[in-house]
Amino acid sequence: QKRRKKEHTSGHHTHDLRSKMSETPSILSLPPEVLCYIGRHLTPKDLLALSGSCYYLRAVYNTDTLWRGYTDKRLLNMTLDSTTSVVLPKYCDLQSNILEPLCKHRASFLKQSRLVSNIRQKKFVKHTIPFDGCLSDFETSLSVNNRQITYNDVYLFVLDYSDNCELHEVVKVFNIEGAPYLIATFQVESHNPKGNAISIWLQVVGNKLVVCTDDWFDIYHIQLPIKEFPILYSIQMSELESLELNSPIILGHLFFVENHTLNIIHVWNIDDGKKLDDICPRNQGTNFGIVGYSKDFKYVILSSSITSYLPQIFVHDLETMQYASFCTVLNKNVMRYKTYGFIDAHHVVLLTQAETITKGYIFVYCYNTSTLLAEKEFEVTGPLDCGNIVDNYFVLPTASSVVIMDLRTLEIIASLEFGSDLFEIPQHELLAVGYIDIVPHLLHIIVIIKLDGIEVWDFERRIKLMDFVQSGHKCIAVNNTHTKLIVCDDGTLNVFSFW
Repeated sequence: QKRRKKEHTSGHHTHDLRSKMSETPSILSLPPEVLCYIGRHLTPKDLLALSGSCYYLRAVYNTDTLWRGYTDKRLLNMTLDSTTSVVLPKYCDLQSNILEPLCKHRASFLKQSRLVSNIRQKKFVKHTIPFDGCLSDFETSLSVNNRQITYNDVYLFVLDYSDNCELHEVVKVFNIEGAPYLIATFQVESHNPKGNAISIWLQVVGNKLVVCTDDWFDIYHIQLPIKEFPILYSIQMSELESLELNSPIILGHLFFVENHTLNIIHVWNIDDGKKLDDICPRNQGTNFGIVGYSKDFKYVILSSSITSYLPQIFVHDLETMQYASFCTVLNKNVMRYKTYGFIDAHHVVLLTQAETITKGYIFVYCYNTSTLLAEKEFEVTGPLDCGNIVDNYFVLPTASSVVIMDLRTLEIIASLEFGSDLFEIPQHELLAVGYIDIVPHLLHIIVIIKLDGIEVWDFERRIKLMDFVQSGHKCIAVNNTHTKLIVCDDGTLNVFSFW
């Protein structure tokens, strides 16, 4: 009897416990709107964990609205799929006959995560072929190529030159989807019947190829895979009343040429070849020109000088073709030798080099208010034009390292050491530094070109990913989706596929 009473009591407590558990609020009892609101405050890792816990949460968090902020538009527009994946284990779409398909942005996030993982774990397929040419810029043979030179992710445009380095004004097109192979060759439009061009470079803009030879630039229509490249139009820059012209700059679909004689900047639209209104100085001043631009090509930083001691800095909005409100005067009492500018959504960073060349100054301003946030004097030992804003940091090259500073305070928080003192080990001399935005806020790689080779660093983790020992010409570029690293040295073309 006591035993039956004990069992009855135990069963009663179990029933009460189950009742209380069923009455306890659960995350599954929340409406989808509340769950989505919670999801907007979670990290992608937490979202993936919740999505994998049950069918209901998978469906709730399978919306483009929620995942849009975590995906790169570049990778979204050029979808990576299993057919383009060559790195083992090959990517397979995570779809099911039972579950609803993944939304577009969530699938893109999973793919870009795989890409980042492959790069950090050094999983790639490498192809090497003999190559006698240059990636885009014949004048600068030692560079990190910031110009887009691939079309549709798999077609690479390069310049060809002979063994004695005389430019033949020939463009070669390679298919780099797998092992690179030549698919087309065409002659650049000749504007100098007396001889070869002195300088030449090329850049892909949408479905057009821009080729600049001396004071001409020609726009070709890229028609691949049918291998036709008809010329659309040509513009001669020397017809602009002056031969004192700086090298052209392409930002997005706009083409800029500085005219120092007239103290203006000429602008063309690459899409139709029409000349737009010239950009004139906001205030009267000399030496008017471009000193920097934003990575999204929405803004350009302009400088003009009241005197050698007082350069004025302005920001020009390229969408409205109007001056923004930002304006400042660098009033350090030193003679300026050069000024370089960098800008993101919140900050404008200006580097100035004194006439003594060895001394430099760095200024950080608030973009919206033009307020000076920080300034610092430093010794110039590296190329100032190779600085950059990466998220909330400013990166500054020196002779033997790349220094990472807090953007608001300019305090040094890390340093990427690539060699000892320049005078002790000359082979480590820094030649150029470039920045490749693989996935925004997730992975940036820093490319350091030295006299004796190339180093590739993971910026977020501050670790070296790759190290190439090379001599001669050194150029690096990436394709549209940043899934392939293209390395050109003296005599070979190397393509590293991370997808």
